[in-house]
Amino acid sequence: GCKYETIMFVRKLTAQELATRDFKNWEVPSEAILRQAFDLFDINGDGVVDFDEIKISMFKYFGLRLTKDETRSMLILYDTDESGALCYEEFKVMIQNLESLDPASVGRFWMKQLGKYYA
Repeated sequence: GCKYETIMFVRKLTAQELATRDFKNWEVPSEAILRQAFDLFDINGDGVVDFDEIKISMFKYFGLRLTKDETRSMLILYDTDESGALCYEEFKVMIQNLESLDPASVGRFWMKQLGKYYA
């Protein structure tokens, strides 16, 4: 089950690298694995990945404990059609850009950029 899938996603990253969010060895998974990842992230099976699913699954499969702000900024950043959730194509872009997830800056940067969403 899940252990094997987790290792597949992050086979190039050690626990230490994940803990410190050091993504220099990150390799983008194949289409097949991305598709599998999407199905795992889509907990309720509705064909999209929403806020809670990103937050839960990032921790479950990547060991990344995202704050609410980080989760929100990821959703806003990659939800290009502004549906409030990620479809497969949007999800794929998020995973392909996982190394851009710097916890200190990403949340602050996007909260500033997207202040208008929170007004």
